[in-house]
Amino acid sequence: MIISKKQELVEELFKNIKVRFPEVELINVTHSPEDPNDLWINITAPEDEDREIALTEYASELETDILLKFGVLLMIMPTRHHPQINTERTNGIISHKINFKQKELIDYLLKRVQEKFPEVELVKVDHSAEDPNDLWVKVTKPENEDREFELLEFASEISTDILVEYGYSIMMMPTSNQETEAA
Repeated sequence: MIISKKQELVEELFKNIKVRFPEVELINVTHSPEDPNDLWINITAPEDEDREIALTEYASELETDILLKFGVLLMIMPTRHHPQINTERTNGIISHKINFKQKELIDYLLKRVQEKFPEVELVKVDHSAEDPNDLWVKVTKPENEDREFELLEFASEISTDILVEYGYSIMMMPTSNQETEAA
């Protein structure tokens, strides 16, 4: 839960960002996985790369000022929107979200896999049926069965590294053409 002073600081920081970068939108505010006292302000990234760099530099100055003045670490986290990523799934009353770091790791996994398997495309990202904290990155299945096995082996090595290094279980799941069309 964000205490009121932190909430005021978050609102003021985002307001200042929005004045200079009106194209950005607030996605959500989350606690940092490294330190729950720190807050991540997840926002959409500007489409233009130069604007994103300018945003990052400007945000860094504001974040430093807040840290020095109030002793509160707030981090602006710009992210590109992925329309295929299912960022919210309602299961009864509980809503599970994909946080910024998970999105970043999904992007990393997908990029590495597509470097070796360029025919593979993202279908969607979903929460595991067994554990909503685990993520399934569903991708198109390679036509060749041997290539599919190579993909699974390669992706599982990267997924293991992600799990060991960051504590997130993110698995790649090739899907059939029927599942791809349904998504």
